[in-house]
Amino acid sequence: MPDLAGDGFVKRIFWFEAKTSIIRRAVRAYLAKPIYTLDPINLYATA
Repeated sequence: MPDLAGDGFVKRIFWFEAKTSIIRRAVRAYLAKPIYTLDPINLYATA
C-alpha cells in the first residue's frame, strides 16, 4: 500500500520547486532588461 502522506509531501515539494523556478526565471529576465525603472526624486529641487 503506498504511503499517501509521503506522496503528497513529494508532490507539494515538486510544485513549490516548479513555481519558484518559473518566478526565478522571470525575475532574472526582467532584471536583465527592465521595462520600468524608478527615477530618484530630488526633494530639495526648486522649481
